[in-house]
Amino acid sequence: MLFRLDIKNGEAWDAVDLSKVTIEKGKSVQTVNAAGAIDKKGQIETATDGYINITNGLAPATYRFVELEAVNGYIANVAKAYEFLLENDVATGKLVVKVDSNDVSSIEVINERPDLEKKITKRDNNTSTTHDADYGIGDKVPYTLTIKVPNTIDKLNTFKVTDTVNAEQLIYSNDFEVTVTKKGGTETPLDAKYYNKTLTNNEAVTTSNMRSVEFDFKSTAMGKTPLDAGYADAVITIKYTAKLLDGAAIGNTGNINNAKLTYSNKTNVDADNKPTTPKDNESNDAGVVYTFQTGIKKVDQNKKPLNGVKFDLYKKVDARDKETEDHKGITFNGEPKVYADPATVKALNLSSDDTEKWVKITTVVSGAEDTDPTGNPTGEAIVKGLPNGTYKFVETETLKGYNLLKDPVDATLSVNYAAKWKENSVYDADGKLVKRTYDTVNKAFDNAAMKTYTVVNRKGFNLPTTGGFGTLLFSGIGVLLVLAGVSVPVSYTHLTLPT
Repeated sequence: MLFRLDIKNGEAWDAVDLSKVTIEKGKSVQTVNAAGAIDKKGQIETATDGYINITNGLAPATYRFVELEAVNGYIANVAKAYEFLLENDVATGKLVVKVDSNDVSSIEVINERPDLEKKITKRDNNTSTTHDADYGIGDKVPYTLTIKVPNTIDKLNTFKVTDTVNAEQLIYSNDFEVTVTKKGGTETPLDAKYYNKTLTNNEAVTTSNMRSVEFDFKSTAMGKTPLDAGYADAVITIKYTAKLLDGAAIGNTGNINNAKLTYSNKTNVDADNKPTTPKDNESNDAGVVYTFQTGIKKVDQNKKPLNGVKFDLYKKVDARDKETEDHKGITFNGEPKVYADPATVKALNLSSDDTEKWVKITTVVSGAEDTDPTGNPTGEAIVKGLPNGTYKFVETETLKGYNLLKDPVDATLSVNYAAKWKENSVYDADGKLVKRTYDTVNKAFDNAAMKTYTVVNRKGFNLPTTGGFGTLLFSGIGVLLVLAGVSVPVSYTHLTLPT
């Protein structure tokens, strides 16, 4: 931290010439220029332990320390002066330091560093401790921003939060809820007059391919009132949801959501009430939402892909699913899905447990969308944009001459993800902190966890129709029986197959 030591001269303050004092802790940055004049007069940097200790060279007088600059993301309160009196103690003959007529051994200066934390809520309604969660395409992902307000808020030019998402992956639901908890108080809605919200959320974002929302708490635009001293040391909370879109990244890439707190690095006036020229500090935080896929591939007994086989994909309802208001199903991928009838669950062999509930998610056809590079059939049916859960494919229509699968095919998704963040707690020289950066090299999980299940379709036989080959077949069998049983009386009936 950088301070200047001043001495009172009548009603004015003059910087102290540090060439005449002994600094035990701290570092003088006072220099002499080519013309012999003193530059940065009276300026001292704190030692690594945060102390400035002057042991000699100061005469009895009134002094003050004034902060000039702060480091590591802290705000320099340059408007506040730390005055002290240095006088002789008659009894001891030593110099003593007094603040407000009280003897002190040191003067404490406290700097604040505003903080921003971004949280993501998992499907079980718990806050993720690892800043990640899994959702389905169409789901609304809940986020929470928590911002610590500094006690210098009334003297800051800038204090705003900006949140951004990839336009292909997420879109804001515009359900923002802004609350504040004042020091020693309870959480209440923050009056909208104290912030200016700017939402860039159009369906086609082409310039930067990003959507964003900004909350400016020091704005005067549109008649807004900047946050004042009444909100010093308060905590602001912003809750919202963002819908996961069809363009969401599947698997390891993840869908990143970033938030940034921008604030002044010093107060807007100095100790003499003169305007300053503050710069901006930043604190950045992020979260990632994953979505997965599962699939099925149909082949014949020679492993040749079969296109045109139809499947229904079912999901077992679990505690993470959101029941609809009418209690007849769940909301899945942003749409209501009705509970399957218990008799249907049993008939399809989805489960033998009568307490389980299942819903049909979608219907797919093998090879309906994909062919390989040569144009040959793939036999694959892939369902993208699914969260973890228990899934089963039920074959409902197959190709002519083939048998339907008797049992459903398990397609459970149980991806053990844990976002691979590069954690950081150090502000750079420009006062910028990026708390965590998503590591695209060290993957959060193996994409092989999202399997495509290969199933063999085998040809069967069809019973012949009435009156044709069926009649001849059974007549022939009857004749053979007669011929084979010459010594044994035999009777037989001519059979025809029902149509």
